[in-house]
Amino acid sequence: MTTKITWFLDGAHTIESLEYCMLWFCHPHAALRSSHPGKRVLIFNCTSGRSGKSFLAKMLDVISIQLRSYGQTAQAGFFDRVIFCTNVTYADGQFKGDLTTVAMRPEESETLSPQLQLAAAWSSQVPSFPSSEIHVVPSIEHAVHLVRDLANPTPGSVDVDVLVTGSLHLVGGVMEVVGLMDQAL
Repeated sequence: MTTKITWFLDGAHTIESLEYCMLWFCHPHAALRSSHPGKRVLIFNCTSGRSGKSFLAKMLDVISIQLRSYGQTAQAGFFDRVIFCTNVTYADGQFKGDLTTVAMRPEESETLSPQLQLAAAWSSQVPSFPSSEIHVVPSIEHAVHLVRDLANPTPGSVDVDVLVTGSLHLVGGVMEVVGLMDQAL
């Protein structure tokens, strides 16, 4: 049995654009399609002093509204795994060639403080979400490995939908690591 990973990429990096991203993702033609009984993963980052807590709150609000409008519940269980990562492309600390200008203070990449703050915000807003499924990783490559591990074909494995959002640099890095640069989008 092969497991399929579907990548949903949206560089939404403002409250307004995240609202539209979630309206798109939480729709019967995307993550709510009946043919997909699998798992959902969020890979998220936000930079430049943006309020991750308010971004996550907006995402969760839209998920809740969308689920109710389609007769579904369980907003807390909408995502099966959340991954907060830096915009560093590769596990060795290198960046995709055209992303070397990503503004990130060295201490942030070493301590992962923005990502840890995002994880804490998620936990406070969705207290029932299992802490074992909240991941903070130092690179996009690490995040992609976590997704691939989840999708690793095992008895009873399921397809995985992955929403990547919060940063254009994050989306570009995922496209590089996953090998989507030559794909028509």
